[in-house]
Amino acid sequence: MVFFEGPCRCGISFDENLPLRDAAPVINTVEGAMEIQQVLEWREWAVMSGDPVAFAPYLRKSPREGLPAKSVVIQFARGDQTIPNPTKTVLKDPHSFLVRTHLPLQHPNFAIARGAQEQMAVFFATDGAEVIDPDDMGPLFEVPIAGPLPQDLGFIP
Repeated sequence: MVFFEGPCRCGISFDENLPLRDAAPVINTVEGAMEIQQVLEWREWAVMSGDPVAFAPYLRKSPREGLPAKSVVIQFARGDQTIPNPTKTVLKDPHSFLVRTHLPLQHPNFAIARGAQEQMAVFFATDGAEVIDPDDMGPLFEVPIAGPLPQDLGFIP
């Protein structure tokens, strides 16, 4: 899978030939891809201390000694072209759909943001015991998630 193919801000095109997480291994046939992958690996390692993914297991799966497991709710927009689904599914970066209340009341994204905020408010108010479906079984929110987290890019045309 190619995440960064095409021109970057510096005007250089490149292909790191990196498969998506949990995808089958690929045979590298792209010159320079291994070197690019190494730089990406070094960068990931260098910023890991500030990455929520590094701490996520301690919230629920393996809480620190003497601390209770925490309730967790995850919200992300499927098919987001800014933060791809494989990045979100490892808890890297939520996107702005949650804060779009600056839009006019009649704008469809305003209702989506308000629904997502209501979901968070109920989750916090019940100490994680309740997670509501903001669009009441509608097409936008999946509560609870059915099946595995999406690992494809899921872009909506």
